[in-house]
Amino acid sequence: MVDSARGRFDRRAYELCAAYELRSALRAGRVWVPGSCRHEDPASFLLPVGLWQDTREAFAATVERSLQAGERLSELAAEQAELATRLSQARDLEAEARLADGALIANSEPPRETEALPRLIEQRLPEVDLADLLVEVDGWTGFTGHLLALSGNRSR
Repeated sequence: MVDSARGRFDRRAYELCAAYELRSALRAGRVWVPGSCRHEDPASFLLPVGLWQDTREAFAATVERSLQAGERLSELAAEQAELATRLSQARDLEAEARLADGALIANSEPPRETEALPRLIEQRLPEVDLADLLVEVDGWTGFTGHLLALSGNRSR
């Protein structure tokens, strides 16, 4: 940003940097423009405090949630415990072995290798776009160098 030849700031570079930082701040919501629809103050999207106090109980009844923090936290803890139990049960149904009452229990009939192996491999394979695959194979083989355009011109 400093023009070393003249020993002063380069105004164009400074303005470009300032505009870039302003754009980033606008997009992040750290800076807002009064009256703008897109870059409005994020606090303007919230209900005013007085209106929120009036509608708070009706909102809690609508979403069927308690307004008391302690009650809500205990509800969430119970929900989390139930989901963890369901997850554990679902995992035990699919597992080849599991722990129960401190003992290791193996399924009576393990799945055949031919069934389990493709499933394990498929889970680990990434999803690849066809175009990306063709570009990678072309890099290995250079097959597009042997293709000719209809006009006879060399490809780029």
